[in-house]
Amino acid sequence: MTLKTPRFESNKIKRMIDIQGLEYKFIRKALDEFGGGSSYEKDDNGIIIERVIKGIHHEVNGYVTITTGDSARTRSKKTPMILCMYEGANSLKTNDEVIINSKVHKLTGLVNISDWNIIGDISLEVIDNGVS
Repeated sequence: MTLKTPRFESNKIKRMIDIQGLEYKFIRKALDEFGGGSSYEKDDNGIIIERVIKGIHHEVNGYVTITTGDSARTRSKKTPMILCMYEGANSLKTNDEVIINSKVHKLTGLVNISDWNIIGDISLEVIDNGVS
């Protein structure tokens, strides 16, 4: 018996992304000789390379446990993510940057949901620049 779940799920998610999704522009920092990102990666014509991914922004609750002496406190921490089609997102790399709601986010990972190579979930981290 063959399951049609991957194809069915793919069509369902693709339709949802097409209707409700937004386009996000990811920019990659070029590495300098010391391995740091000093400027943005440019193509042969000097134009900054952007990768546009259409997806749905959402947040996932994570938990942080702070231990002090004999007690521990658990706080929830929201992790921003973008649900998208894996095909376009697999060209992204860790530390690519995207601006969402006037805040710069750094890509920290890409999850290939169920290893189907169909749906991806991009993990982000807000870059704290000390301004807001």
